[in-house]
This record gives sequence, C-alpha cells and structure tokens, in this order.
Amino acid sequence: MNLKETADLLAVAFLVDGKDVDPPTVRYWQKLLEDVPANVAHAAMIAHQKCSEYPLRPAHITAFAEANAPRRQLSLSERYPGRKVIQ
Repeated sequence: MNLKETADLLAVAFLVDGKDVDPPTVRYWQKLLEDVPANVAHAAMIAHQKCSEYPLRPAHITAFAEANAPRRQLSLSERYPGRKVIQ
C-alpha cells in the first residue's frame, strides 16, 4: 500500500476506534503494510472489525493477507523431494 491508501484505510479504521489519524502513524503503518495490496488490507479491516472488540493493528492485516494469499501448486518433485517421480 502507498501512503494515500494507508491514510484512507486508517481514516476508516480509526473512525470506528475513535482515534485521530496523524502523519507519523500513517508513515509507520505504511512501512509495515507496504507489500499488502490495498483491497486485501480493506478486506482484513472489515473482517477484523466484524468479529473483534479490539482495535485494528498491522499484525491483523498481515496475518489476514498471509492466510488468504493464493497458493502455488507444488510439482510432484517438490511434494516428494528425494524420490524419483515417474511421469
């Protein structure tokens, strides 16, 4: 996420939590979430706020992103290292 996307996310998240968004906070969160796409971060925020009474933290977003990342299909040789794979 870039700074604007992070600021937009925090504006919504902090509105629910009753906090103000300040530039140092936006920069800090952006550094932690720079490899998370904005749409994934928003989905994480919504999922978290639907089921938690605790304020949103960067770790909630990164955990959601990891849990919902597309998985690459392993080849047979990757699934069974050291074994001869007959095609």
